[in-house]
Amino acid sequence: MHRTSLALGLGGVAFLSLAAKTPLPAMDHVAWQFKGDPFVCTLALPVAGFGKLRFEKWAGEDLAFEASPSLPLSADAEVSLSWRNAPWQEPVQSLRYPATRQGPQLRFSAPASQELLEAMDKGRWAVLTLPQGEMQVPSVHWQGAATAFRTCLDHQAPISYRQARDQSLYYGLGVRSLTLAQRQQLAKLARYVQLDKAVRAVLVDAYTDDTGDHVANLQLARERAADVRAALVEAGLPKRLIQTRAHADRYPATDNKSARARALNRRVTLRVLKDKKGKSS
Repeated sequence: MHRTSLALGLGGVAFLSLAAKTPLPAMDHVAWQFKGDPFVCTLALPVAGFGKLRFEKWAGEDLAFEASPSLPLSADAEVSLSWRNAPWQEPVQSLRYPATRQGPQLRFSAPASQELLEAMDKGRWAVLTLPQGEMQVPSVHWQGAATAFRTCLDHQAPISYRQARDQSLYYGLGVRSLTLAQRQQLAKLARYVQLDKAVRAVLVDAYTDDTGDHVANLQLARERAADVRAALVEAGLPKRLIQTRAHADRYPATDNKSARARALNRRVTLRVLKDKKGKSS
């Protein structure tokens, strides 16, 4: 039985062919394209007659391999992704990973996407299995764009603006010091602000529960705010961007009628403000 195969043809044009073996692409016309900044890195391959394939990673999110067909697929169409050795190598093929649908777009899981990226770095080819057959995706002319993509990933912001915008640190009763996890959280925030030139301020507000004397609580809140400020500065955040305020037991997040409620009130909140023209990432 002959199998229908889809490959990249001359000029990057996709074509269907009935053949016992999948035809080889016209490799001189394969052009992987890199585009990136500190908040999104993309490695894409336009395929005339099909649409676009791309690796994409947004700051704070998982790597994804996506396919955007120019022609719609039926809702029940099964699409999978795998990789195999180049045709001139010993036949080896990976497991197939199913696609998830996001409207017209096909998206593959982070583990499948990471495995494919590493496989293509080693010269293997992606294989997209569609209802009408297979499309081989060569790793030729890959290295330059892929290297730029890897560099982009290495220097990408550790979190997105959505993740950086509003954060909270919670404290034990009477505790002032920051935990290691909290310092790591603040370091990620500082790195984000270093990369986002639209940030105009980071607001640090410290609160306590209503246990004890208000004056003592106010002093504790000031100390917590100062420690957070110092940790942000140590992580590279410019002092001029940081504004601190101590509220003590005023403005509780919830009532103080239980141990759990009081724990939610012992907090330092951080809010990132951007210029109105600044783009959210």
